[in-house]
Amino acid sequence: MFTAAVLSVTLEIFAVPLPEISVLDFEKITMKQNTKFNDGLKLLATKKRVAIITASWLVGIVLLLLAATDLFTQSPFRGQYLPMYLLMLGSTLMTARLWWVYLKTKD
Repeated sequence: MFTAAVLSVTLEIFAVPLPEISVLDFEKITMKQNTKFNDGLKLLATKKRVAIITASWLVGIVLLLLAATDLFTQSPFRGQYLPMYLLMLGSTLMTARLWWVYLKTKD
């Protein structure tokens, strides 16, 4: 529920029209056991939304690197940055998955 709420607020900030379903319907679609994960992503897979999410991903990755390395004054290859790299990896995989769904479902 938290993810859907954050996503809807993010889309409203960028003035992207929300899908014709409510947040609760979105969660029902993504939480069904017999529903594929990609079905929930199909609701987000429009050109404008994918572009906004990709731009947000890129800004987030750059800001994480800049914050962790003190504007690249320290080496980014330290063991203490492992949680940050896992977060970046998860974000990258989800962005790639969204692009994959978008490219498969675009008209």
